[in-house]
Amino acid sequence: MPWVTLTETDVKIALNNAELQAYRTKLAADQDDPLPSLIMDVVAEVRGYVAARHPIEADGIPHSLKNAALDLIIYRLAKRCQSTAEDQFKPAADDAIALLQRVADGKHGLDLTSDTSQSGAWGSETHIS
Repeated sequence: MPWVTLTETDVKIALNNAELQAYRTKLAADQDDPLPSLIMDVVAEVRGYVAARHPIEADGIPHSLKNAALDLIIYRLAKRCQSTAEDQFKPAADDAIALLQRVADGKHGLDLTSDTSQSGAWGSETHIS
């Protein structure tokens, strides 16, 4: 499974229009946008959970953990912007932390292969007679 880099666009796509508008409205004119630092913090946190059991790539997170990371970012963004939707996002964030803990404990497997030339993969040179 490939590793992915999370971007602000990924987060904004995960929000519905009302949530995105609320986020934009809550930012004060003189306030720095918290989203870039939230993304960096959550990516580092996810990588820490993964690194407890698996070798990690130079950057990014496993694709299979992208939604968990987005749930954490969205919840923390709602908290940071003092959104009334914070309580709505908390269960998903709690589930994301539980999943990441299972990854760290070795109770949830990750397919971290990014090499498509494995034996039997489409396009590989291995042939069965």
